[in-house]
Amino acid sequence: MNARYDKYVITYLSFFMKKKKIMPPTMPEFCGTTNIGERGQVVIPKEAREALGILPGDTMVSMIHNHALILFPKKHMESFVKALAKKFNI
Repeated sequence: MNARYDKYVITYLSFFMKKKKIMPPTMPEFCGTTNIGERGQVVIPKEAREALGILPGDTMVSMIHNHALILFPKKHMESFVKALAKKFNI
């Protein structure tokens, strides 16, 4: 993997969320790198947690898309789904 791909994977959510509002796709924001622990745990970089309002104990939704792992706070799921529905006129 290269640094450009890592940057895309780590910051995919910045396409959609900033200050708890869905935003149109833009260039992703790089928030750092992280390692996978022995039990499969991932530490979300502090900058990403702060930008998304993620707190200890929050539930995250995980998805796989184009060989990328996407994580976003469950509390933002409703606005995410509404934005997708609006975009696709559903």
